[in-house]
Amino acid sequence: MPYWDRSKRHVRRHILYKNKLSKHRRRKRILQSMQIHRNRGVFGVVTDFQIHARIAVLSKNFSPADNRKVPQLKYQYVRKLVDDYPEFTFSLNGGLNSIVDAKRELEMCENLKGVMIGRGWAANPWSFSMADDILYDGQSSHENKPKNRLEILEEYGKHADAEELLWDPVKIRRFIVKAATPLFAGEPNGKKYRIALDSIAGMPKKLLQQSKSLEGQLP
Repeated sequence: MPYWDRSKRHVRRHILYKNKLSKHRRRKRILQSMQIHRNRGVFGVVTDFQIHARIAVLSKNFSPADNRKVPQLKYQYVRKLVDDYPEFTFSLNGGLNSIVDAKRELEMCENLKGVMIGRGWAANPWSFSMADDILYDGQSSHENKPKNRLEILEEYGKHADAEELLWDPVKIRRFIVKAATPLFAGEPNGKKYRIALDSIAGMPKKLLQQSKSLEGQLP
C-alpha cells in the first residue's frame, strides 16, 4: 500500500495499522489513548497515527464490501484531530483512490502528515508513477525513476527470480505475478498481457504435474 509522507521526498510503500474512526465513542477512545501516551515515562513514545475516516460496522449483516462503501467518510474528524493535537502527526486513510484525491486532502489540511491509498493503487499502479511530480512540485528524489512499464517489469522480474530462489515457485509464483497484473490496466492489449501473465503464473504447477505424470509411467 503506497503512503505519501510530507517529510519524505519520495513515495514509499508501507503497510500501516489502520485505526477505525467512529462518530463519538471511538473518537473519544483514540483521544484518550493519545492522552495516555503523553505520559512517556510509563507507556513510551507514540506520536504518529494513521486514521481511517470511515467507521467499521461490526455486524453479520454488513460485509467488508459494505463497510467500504456505506458508512460516510468523516474527513473533518481527522482534520479536527490534526488541529487539536499539533504535537502528534496524523495520516488520512479511506476513500482516496487517486493522486488527485491525495493532493486535494493534503492541500485542505496543511498539517496533515500524509495519506494512504490502497485499492486505487492496486487497480492501476501506473497512474501513480507521477506521484512525486504532482505532490512535490517536481522535486522528486527518485534518481532511478522508471521511464516506462517495461523497465518496471524488468526490475520486478529480477526481484521475482530472487524470491523463487528462496521459496518454492509452485507455491509463490502466482502470488508474485498477481502484483504485476494491473500494470497495463486500461491500455490496448491489456487483456493479452494479463492472459500471458496467467500462463506464466501457472507454469511451475503445470510442470510439476507433468513431472509426476511421467514418474507414474516409469516401470
